[in-house]
Amino acid sequence: MSESNNIIVSEVESQLVDAQHPWLGLTSFTESTYQYFFGRDEEIQNLFTRVRDNPLTILYGQSGLGKTSLIGAGLMPKLDVANYRARLIRLRFGDQDPSLIRQLKDAFAELLPTNEASFNDDLTLWETLQRQDLRHMLLAKPPVIIFDQFEEAFTLGNKGDREGQVLELMQQIADVVENSPPESLKEKLRTDRKLAREFDFTQSPARFLITQREDYLSHLEEYSAVVPSMMRNRMALHKLTGPQALQAVVRPGQVANPNLIDEVVGAQVVRFVAKRDSDTPLEEIQAVPPLISLVCDELNNLRLARNLLAITESLVTEQSEDILNAFYEQSFSQLPSEVRQLVEDRMLTQTGNRYPVPREDAIAFLTSRGVEDPERHMNSLVQRRLIHGEERGGIRWLEITHDVLAPLAVASRDERKEHERVIKAEKAAARSRTAIKRFAAIAIAMGLLSLVSIGGLLWANHQTGVAKKAKAAAEVALVKAKTATDSAEAAEAKAKENEDKATQARLRSESQLADSYTEKGIAAFEQWDMPGALLYLTSAGMIEDKPIIRRALQKTIVRLNSKRESWAAHTSEISGIRTSSTGKYIATSDLEGTVRLWDSKSFELKYTLSNQSSEPTSIHFDSADEYCIVGAATGSVWHYQLLDNAKVKAVDLRVHFDRINTIVPGEKGSVAIASKDRFVTTWNLEEKSLESKREHKKPVIAAYWLENGVLASFTSDGQMITSIPGEEEKTTDLGIQLAAAY
Repeated sequence: MSESNNIIVSEVESQLVDAQHPWLGLTSFTESTYQYFFGRDEEIQNLFTRVRDNPLTILYGQSGLGKTSLIGAGLMPKLDVANYRARLIRLRFGDQDPSLIRQLKDAFAELLPTNEASFNDDLTLWETLQRQDLRHMLLAKPPVIIFDQFEEAFTLGNKGDREGQVLELMQQIADVVENSPPESLKEKLRTDRKLAREFDFTQSPARFLITQREDYLSHLEEYSAVVPSMMRNRMALHKLTGPQALQAVVRPGQVANPNLIDEVVGAQVVRFVAKRDSDTPLEEIQAVPPLISLVCDELNNLRLARNLLAITESLVTEQSEDILNAFYEQSFSQLPSEVRQLVEDRMLTQTGNRYPVPREDAIAFLTSRGVEDPERHMNSLVQRRLIHGEERGGIRWLEITHDVLAPLAVASRDERKEHERVIKAEKAAARSRTAIKRFAAIAIAMGLLSLVSIGGLLWANHQTGVAKKAKAAAEVALVKAKTATDSAEAAEAKAKENEDKATQARLRSESQLADSYTEKGIAAFEQWDMPGALLYLTSAGMIEDKPIIRRALQKTIVRLNSKRESWAAHTSEISGIRTSSTGKYIATSDLEGTVRLWDSKSFELKYTLSNQSSEPTSIHFDSADEYCIVGAATGSVWHYQLLDNAKVKAVDLRVHFDRINTIVPGEKGSVAIASKDRFVTTWNLEEKSLESKREHKKPVIAAYWLENGVLASFTSDGQMITSIPGEEEKTTDLGIQLAAAY
């Protein structure tokens, strides 16, 4: 590519957003445009908290909801302020691209530009990140690797040896997030114990975030046995609510010009996009399609064309109902047909997924088809934001801007190809009609020649036979022409039929996927696999665009008990479900800290335990289900005595200051509590008094009562410490490393 062409591209892209063009259309927001990104404050904080507190986070949602923008303009600036090093990567699957694990190591190497960070192929990811000489750097500014559009691992990475590379990538990520040294290193440690001094066996501060489309969630779940953590920390991204959409409309325009668009017009835009009546309160609008920024951008272009100072209600009224389709068609209206062919044939897979194309290949394609000045046409589509350019691996790539455009491009491609087929059939029919006329002319000419001379009678008779054959051939050609014409008409009808069938098939596919998740969830529920039931039923609810928990639990209870009661009393995502000691209660906990106890037979809500201020991490019932103890992520511990009439008597056992890992009962009404804060405490539950408090050198993963009242504590460095009243503690090295995340 020439230097001048590079300049053209940079000029085009530099004009994508400024004070006069504050809406990005279908272009994703990035760190450089974060000041124009509004409407997702709650999601940004939720996602940041998950990434901060967990080694692995999964972000998923329907195509086109703005996952990339949430990451680029929401999460990454917040991580930067919080002193994290974040790197957004999108895996490449070209024949010349390096292996997937090599791409991940390169991303870490860019985050840690030092000779100490040698991410070579001889060491696994765990071996590099757990090195003692690197730990201080990781702790000072923890790295965060963010995989964007990870569904491409299943659409583009399922061919040849790439499929094996996906498994290798997941395995090495699992080693880090599960803090499990790879088998190759364990083998070395068995023969060289001193080698262990080179590594830190506590949980790595590195963080991973995987973002992908919801419809490929089942593909990711196939690796859950390799990476169990992926089942524990997920976040679903939903469509904007009415009030959120209003922020996305109004606030970008007010960054530099408070009068560019007011809230009255902004509310009109929201209702227009959501297809709601003008008197519908915004609070009642729960799902706004991801076209807000595009509509605003088109309105703003119209404002600029008319030299208006602000976007007015009349401009909104003029907008086409099918603004997305109009945007797509207008983008190609002044361009050669070959440009559209390039986008629809080369930038889409056969199944309709976006597919990046090297810019030089796109230019070569247009040049080979005689298109003049192909660079200008490509820049035109970039300026329209129908496609965008990105440099990866030293190659300039072009790609359709947004997933919401893919169905339009597929429909246009199918219609164009069907039209080409009809044209081909019509040309065949025209050739047949020409053949009929030619054969008829031969027949007439032969007949006239037969009258010229009696002496040519034999010849004339012969030619008459030729004419008859010509006539017969002409009649056959006529039949073929009619058949071709009928075929063209049938093809047009078939195309319409196929389009209808495709729509019906898509709806059936979505419904079948939801049904599949529901069936798996019910099966898990029947086997008392509550986390599994919640996972699958949550996915089913997401596909059907209903509130996740209400949809999940309503479906479960309706299917199993033919009742309409639900567990919708929770106001945030459910984080855990378990049964009580006697099976009398089912306990559900949510991310806000609330625990609710339900009758296991009638599913009637019995008790609400809400004193915790953070996510419950351990719930313990006594053997008779007369009391419940709840430990939380911030270290709080509450003892609830379950009284009659849904009342409880709560006592604060707060001594710990970090995550509660286990609560285990002992003899004579005592209980032991193990915490990440390195302390193990024992309590007399009758008096609600602290009996003992022991501090260890590492986080305590678990505690268990052995025979004769001996308490055993297990720490993250693989030590078992036994505590006998009146005697010194005894430490036993188990020779293993335990996860310190808990």
